[in-house]
Amino acid sequence: MDVRFTFLKDNDRDTAIYQNALDVLAPHVAHPDPGSQFDYVIRSMGSGSPKSKIIRLMPQGFDALLGVKDEKVVSFLALKHKSATKPTAVFRVYTAPEYERNGIARKSVAHLVNTCFDQGQKLLYVSRGKSEAVTAVLCSLKRNYQGPYLLDVQPETGLIAALTPSDFPL
Repeated sequence: MDVRFTFLKDNDRDTAIYQNALDVLAPHVAHPDPGSQFDYVIRSMGSGSPKSKIIRLMPQGFDALLGVKDEKVVSFLALKHKSATKPTAVFRVYTAPEYERNGIARKSVAHLVNTCFDQGQKLLYVSRGKSEAVTAVLCSLKRNYQGPYLLDVQPETGLIAALTPSDFPL
């Protein structure tokens, strides 16, 4: 499946992809997982449309890695960028039903891993392993990752770590 990946923040607001992304993300912002940290963030924002909340969250480090096919958003990873010392956290993994079972979620997580680790991060959390679907994505990543990093993928906790030679003392 030919899908390209782009971050929401890297697209101009007047592009079709940006507007389509807001349409796809809005229902997930309107109905976050009850009791989650994201639920708390959304509730603390008060009133406003889900789309306006997405726009207001972006300067705080919230973003989405979009999977785009034929200029249509078919998947996303909702995330909060951290720093080299604090791991990026993915709090929602989504693939449109008609595109499921094509490895898009695994490829998007692999793309995010490469992007974050290229920027110096050494840890990444994906939904803290609370979803069977996310656990399956992480198990697939663990088996099939072919990127430039040696990974420690822990599907049960959602942790992905980049291993370095110093992790293997002689």
